[in-house]
Amino acid sequence: MRAFAFIFLLFHSLVAVTSKTATADPKECEVCVSVLEKVDALLESGDKRQKDKIEGAIDEFCGQKKLRPKDDKMCYSLKTIKKNVSQPFSLGMPKLKVCQRLKKDNNEICNLRYPIKVEKGSVDYNKMKVKSLKTILRDRGVACEGCVEKSDFVRRCKETEDLDFS
Repeated sequence: MRAFAFIFLLFHSLVAVTSKTATADPKECEVCVSVLEKVDALLESGDKRQKDKIEGAIDEFCGQKKLRPKDDKMCYSLKTIKKNVSQPFSLGMPKLKVCQRLKKDNNEICNLRYPIKVEKGSVDYNKMKVKSLKTILRDRGVACEGCVEKSDFVRRCKETEDLDFS
């Protein structure tokens, strides 16, 4: 009986340790959070609790001519659901929590990411994950035909360093 209790406690402690080590993605909802912070900056402190003012600030920010492509795409999604955005926003909920709540209705809200910033010659592609290398190539608009190994992706990234992000 003691052996069973010991194994039971050991199992639960291992589960507890592994569940605490799993951390959230630091770039989760990064575009959404960024846009909401910029909208928040447009509001005066007294207007941050008024839904109509928040919706107006969303329209004002999204109406700008020179938005980054990812911000523009986020605005396209936020304009249609601005009432759903203004409710938790007006309660003072953190921006990440607002985005996570919106994610329940539209998964694309948190899947939108900014491109990985790479300066020519300053990045060691060998230390990056293959997923990041694929993202860099996709953002550059480059196909990697026949790339199977990580070294193929690294080589292709080095060849296309001079290309700008689209």
